[in-house]
Amino acid sequence: MKADAKRIDRILSDLAQYNSTPGMGITRPSYSKEYREVCHALIRMMSDLGMHPFMDEIGNVLGRKEGKGSCRPAISMGSHLDTVRNGGKFDGAAGIACALELLTVLKENHIQLDHPFQLFCFQEEEGTALQAGLLGSRWFTGEATEKDISPLKYENKLDALQVIREFRRDFSEIPSFDSMGSDPRDIRCFLEVHIEQGPVLESKGVQVGVVSAIAGSSTIEVTVSGRSDHAGSTPMDLRSDTFEVAARAAVEMYEYARSFPSTVATVGRIEIPGGSSNRIPGKTWFTMDLRSSDREIMDTMIPHAVHTLERVAAENGTHVEFSTSHFVPPVGLDPELGRILLDKTAEITGNTMELNSGAAHDSLVMAKYFPTAMLFVPSRGGRSHCPEEYSDVTDLALAVDVLIEAVLELDRQIEQF
Repeated sequence: MKADAKRIDRILSDLAQYNSTPGMGITRPSYSKEYREVCHALIRMMSDLGMHPFMDEIGNVLGRKEGKGSCRPAISMGSHLDTVRNGGKFDGAAGIACALELLTVLKENHIQLDHPFQLFCFQEEEGTALQAGLLGSRWFTGEATEKDISPLKYENKLDALQVIREFRRDFSEIPSFDSMGSDPRDIRCFLEVHIEQGPVLESKGVQVGVVSAIAGSSTIEVTVSGRSDHAGSTPMDLRSDTFEVAARAAVEMYEYARSFPSTVATVGRIEIPGGSSNRIPGKTWFTMDLRSSDREIMDTMIPHAVHTLERVAAENGTHVEFSTSHFVPPVGLDPELGRILLDKTAEITGNTMELNSGAAHDSLVMAKYFPTAMLFVPSRGGRSHCPEEYSDVTDLALAVDVLIEAVLELDRQIEQF
C-alpha cells in the first residue's frame, strides 16, 4: 500500500494552474479570482473521493469523510492554498496534495477508517491579502473573530469583511460548518505535511523529518528620529544619524540571536524618507523580525531589542519609537504523535530526524487546542517563497506512506491522547 508520486505531481500541477503570474512563480492571494478557482477545484477533488465539502464564514474549506464509528473524534489533516506573490507551487499545496493522496490510497485499498477523516484548507495562512497571517486557523479555533477582521483592508484598499462576504456568496451551494451534524472541532489529532523551507534536511540527506516545535515570531516596527545635515561638512562625532542607530542595533541583535540555538533576527524592511546620497538621514524606519523555538529566549528578545535601541539612540543624540505589530509564542508539537511519526518514518525511509520549524504554519495554531504533528520534506537549496521553490514528489510520497501507517495505527487506538 504505497502512495503514487506521479499522482501527487499531477495534483500539484492541477492546483498550480490557478495563478495570476504564469512563468513568474505562483501568485494566489486569499479571496482573489485565482483563489476562488482553486477552492472550486479542491471541492471537486474532495467530492470525487467521497468527502462532503463544507465552508465556514471566512472561506475555510473542510472535506469530511465519515468513519465506521462516526461518533469518534476526527483524524484531521490540512494546510493552505494561498501564496505569497511570485511564490512556489509546493508551499501549502504539498500538504493538501498529500492529504488527497492518502485518501486515494485508502479508497483504492477499500479501507474505511473507524474515525471520521477531515481535510482542512485554511484561508490566509500567508497573510498576503489581509496582512493577517494564520487567519483561517485562528478563526477556526476562536482566536480570531469578526472584531479582529473589521479593521483589515483587502490588499490595503477594500473592506475585508465585504470581500469575505462576496467570496462566500460564490460558494453559496456549499453548506456551512454549522450544518455538518457533528462538531468539526471534535478532533483526535491534526497532521500536516509541509516543505521544510530551509536547508537542514537536504544537508543531512534525510527525506522525511519530524517537526518537534514551531518557532515563535514577533515583529517590531522602529522609527528613529534625528537631524538631517550635510554628509560632507558634519563631523562623525557631531551627527545625529538615524541610520547608524538602525545599523548598530541590527548588528547587536544579530549577534544576540547567534548566541542561542534555533533563534534568529532579521531586518527585512528599511526606509529613509526623503533620503539622499549626500544627506545624513534625519529619520529611519525599519522592521525587526525576531524568532525562537525556546519560549524563555523568545520572551527576552523584544526587551533586549528595546534596550539596545534606546542605548544606541542615546549615544548619538537621536530619539527612538517602536511598536510590536506581531507576536506569536513558540509551540511544542505533541510528543506522542511525534514518537509515532518518528517510528514510522524510520521504518519506511531508513533514517529520519527531529527538527524545529523556523516558519509559522497553521499547525502552530492548531497545536494549542488539538494534538498536532508535522512532517517536513526537503526543499532544494533551502529555497521557498520564490519561483525556484522545489521539493521532490518522491519525498512527498514517502511522507504519505508514513502518514498512512500512522493514521492506521491511530485509527486502531481507542483512547485519545
